[in-house]
Amino acid sequence: MFFALLLSTFTLSAPHSGIVKVMPQDTVTIHGFSWDVSSGLDIKVKATALLKNGKVSLGESNDEGKFELRLPETTQHVVFEREGYRTEIIPVNFIGTMESHYRFQMHVEMIKKDSQQVNKVLFAEVSDPAKPSQQRKKLFFEVKEAKNRKLLSAKVCLNFTQTGNVECYDVDSTKTNFSIPVNTQDKISFIVSSPGHKDYIGNLINNQPENREEFYQIRLLRDVVTLSMSLEAPKNLPIFYNLSSRKEERFDKDSWSMGQPGHFQSYQSFIGTGLHYLTATAGKEILLDESFTIERGFNFMGVKPKVPKQDVAVEPEAALPKPLFTEIKPNPEAKKETAKIRTYDSTVLYFDQSSYHLRNATKQTLDSIAHLLAEQNRLMVSITGHSDNVGKRDLNVTLSEYRARVVTNYLKENGVQPMQLSYTWKGPDAPAASNDSPENKMKNRRVVIRYGER
Repeated sequence: MFFALLLSTFTLSAPHSGIVKVMPQDTVTIHGFSWDVSSGLDIKVKATALLKNGKVSLGESNDEGKFELRLPETTQHVVFEREGYRTEIIPVNFIGTMESHYRFQMHVEMIKKDSQQVNKVLFAEVSDPAKPSQQRKKLFFEVKEAKNRKLLSAKVCLNFTQTGNVECYDVDSTKTNFSIPVNTQDKISFIVSSPGHKDYIGNLINNQPENREEFYQIRLLRDVVTLSMSLEAPKNLPIFYNLSSRKEERFDKDSWSMGQPGHFQSYQSFIGTGLHYLTATAGKEILLDESFTIERGFNFMGVKPKVPKQDVAVEPEAALPKPLFTEIKPNPEAKKETAKIRTYDSTVLYFDQSSYHLRNATKQTLDSIAHLLAEQNRLMVSITGHSDNVGKRDLNVTLSEYRARVVTNYLKENGVQPMQLSYTWKGPDAPAASNDSPENKMKNRRVVIRYGER
């Protein structure tokens, strides 16, 4: 409902809203990609910033969906538009003090208006004109996540315009149906809501005087909860970061290292709203220790650790803190049937040095793979983690394990069934190239995904 009110306000007030002039020093850079969540194809979109006292046109992404825009620090919402697509209005939350050189990664998922609601008549019985117009209509609702087609539990609320009545029903998206009395002259709108997803507003097919059975398939976009950080590294020294939140009396943690200024981005699959904690250390010295609140929408945070008191030696590839993963055990049944699986293609994902974090482009690739696996449940993938040979072998083996696990977790979080996934790791023992140059070492910091079919 909030989205509907905000969209209405934006649409109706736009011609009267003042165009605000913003100085470059009062902006930060946002960059990333925009794409069609159903097809996975990159698309061009127009972006506008909504401020308290007006709006600012930010520009457009290119034909490949790539954009780099300057966002005012006073932005409250960002609007993304494209003809034929649902307009996305996403809240913006700036955490801490912003500086004009900060750069934040983000991505934008769009969905076509005609693909979010698919409906058809299952059965229609011609009514007797002599009978009153009050007929009984049977409705079948199926609610899915737009990206991975996962079935969702949802609430459907019907709004009867003539009487003003509102009726709400719980839908479990299997074969749930419910029968309701409908005046065929009444216009009926509905709102579909599911936790962690954006509401959808639609209308019933209701222009024929007959008893009908109607099927409605609704695809919901995931609610946007994104934390994007612009990280600084004093003296370009290796700094270890630890991001944590308290959930159900335990800490969920994410750890990574940076030896130079860069980015960190976490999505709804890994992060939620509420209080979070961030620490940064160099050796045994604590450079940053603070708490902050993540809200719905885009959360942008500039991270500026203090300068270490003494220099810290640069660590090799395998020197990294141990994270806490959600354990995904290899599927024993998949191992038993390995000989029956025909492998016919592969995808290679690359990683930064001393890192198991997924790059933005890698996440887009994995989104496409998740969509493919969700559509073809006979398809399976084997995931193998690798590293270069810098540092101790046992630590490199552990690093390759983390890389394999984070890819497996990402696919599972995006709707892939565990029985379709198996993973292993080889450390530095199966290089794609000799480790005799920085370029070749980059080729070895990888995860290989091989596809097969039973």
